[in-house]
Amino acid sequence: MNAKFKQAVVYSGVIMLVFSAPVAYAQPSGDVPQRVIKYREEVMNDLIKELDLTPEQQEQIKRQQSEHRQKNEELRGRLLAKRLELKQELEKQTINKKRIDTIAAEIKILVGEQLEQRVEGVLSMKEILTPEQFKKFQQKVRSSIRDRRGSRKEGRGRGGRPF
Repeated sequence: MNAKFKQAVVYSGVIMLVFSAPVAYAQPSGDVPQRVIKYREEVMNDLIKELDLTPEQQEQIKRQQSEHRQKNEELRGRLLAKRLELKQELEKQTINKKRIDTIAAEIKILVGEQLEQRVEGVLSMKEILTPEQFKKFQQKVRSSIRDRRGSRKEGRGRGGRPF
């Protein structure tokens, strides 16, 4: 085999590995399970109690979350479709580097949009909440993240490592 062909095979293999993992673990879009809706409501009720939100703040946060969730689901769907498109392009017998680069650039743009959306969400919460409420909110989010990370490690044994 010539060197360029070997390089193309290695390049496509690495790219496929990088982009196939998120596709494999992605959740199908569509209807949200009832248990998820119930969980979201419980989290929101806990948040309202802990932060002592006014009715106006409650309404603003619910509206903001609804808009954020809708945008996020649409963005996630577009990103999943592009990753799948890239995977299919990489699996083809003949490699079109220009097409692969174009799809990869589109994926980078979508990931950037996700980051912008997260930042907008934080800024929106800062506008809605008082500084004290926002501090409590940040602490709650951090502890929630720690709890989720801890629960993932528990089932693995030997200090959270999978092997």
